[in-house]
Amino acid sequence: GSFFRGGGLGGGEGKKKSHDRDSRRRDDRGDRDSRRHHSGGSRRRSRSHSRDRERRDRREERRSPERKFSSEPPKNPQVNMAQINAMAQLQQQQLQQQLIAQQLLAAQQQAAAAGANAAQASKKQREVYVGNLTIGIVNDVMLRELFNGALASLVPDPQTNPPVVNCQLDPTGRFGFVELRSEELATSAMSLDKVELCGRSINVGRPKGYVEPINGHARPAPVWMPGMPVPGAPAQAQAPVSAPMLPGLPAAAAGPVPTCVLLLENLVPVKDLRDPAERQDLCDDVKEECNKDGRVVLGITCPVPPDATLDSAGGRVYVKFGAPEQAKSAYALMNGRQFDGNKVTAKYLSDEQFTLAEAGSWMDHSQPAHSAAPATSLPGPPPPPPPQPLRHLE
Repeated sequence: GSFFRGGGLGGGEGKKKSHDRDSRRRDDRGDRDSRRHHSGGSRRRSRSHSRDRERRDRREERRSPERKFSSEPPKNPQVNMAQINAMAQLQQQQLQQQLIAQQLLAAQQQAAAAGANAAQASKKQREVYVGNLTIGIVNDVMLRELFNGALASLVPDPQTNPPVVNCQLDPTGRFGFVELRSEELATSAMSLDKVELCGRSINVGRPKGYVEPINGHARPAPVWMPGMPVPGAPAQAQAPVSAPMLPGLPAAAAGPVPTCVLLLENLVPVKDLRDPAERQDLCDDVKEECNKDGRVVLGITCPVPPDATLDSAGGRVYVKFGAPEQAKSAYALMNGRQFDGNKVTAKYLSDEQFTLAEAGSWMDHSQPAHSAAPATSLPGPPPPPPPQPLRHLE
């Protein structure tokens, strides 16, 4: 009994087991402490190495490039200065070239502006204002033909280089501007003031911006225009006459002003015109010739000669064209030509005389025709060069 209660073998074994447990616990704590110690040191060493690398990187960044060793050998300072000077000279030359180019461009722009101003000023000197036009009837083509017809005798070649360069009409149709080839032509065109066109007297004057010449105007060339009646002549046989010529110039210097109506005389004797078939053949031949090369024949008539007219007198044919320039071309073609052995004569007449002839009137055209009525008929294309002769014409 006493053996199991604390004495003897049973008590010694219990102490031994307790001692073993305590030893194992101490060993376990030591192992844990050792592991913690080793693990913490490794982490500390890793952080230390990282901090060392960061310090080296910062020192490398702070270190200036001049402190690094270069792989290239040192250069000669004199060679470097020569290159720098060459580059500076090249840049200076480029700047000078740019400056010269800018100066040339500015000079060209100034010259172009001066030329444009001079051209505009010259245009004002060669331009005339035309007002009081009939709205809806008068157009730029009619104005061009009017001034070309009136000034045709003042230029060497009116067909190739007509007097009018440009004609511009206001959108309202009340007025327009006609540009001539020279200042002298513009001065001569001033005499067309108050000429009747389509039932109204037009106003011709200088445009805004016109500058009076310092030495005054040169003596203008003569211009003849119709509109003045011939004293003592009957109304139905009234031949068109010219307007007053500018003072100081001889009357022989002026020529006839073309109209749309042309009278061709002496093609055949009067006796041949008494036959209707002969009259029709004659009209067909003349119309075929006059319709060539762009001319437009609006009407043609051959009145029956009165019985009192001599058979040997010259017959006549009246031709109406679409424009005065076409009649002028036909005048140059027909006047003086031979038709069946007869020398043809041509004259300009008015629209009223063509209407009378178309109605059968046989008018007296023995008095000389000075000029003709203004260009108020329908416009047409400009006349071409004279055509080749047709049959019967030599």
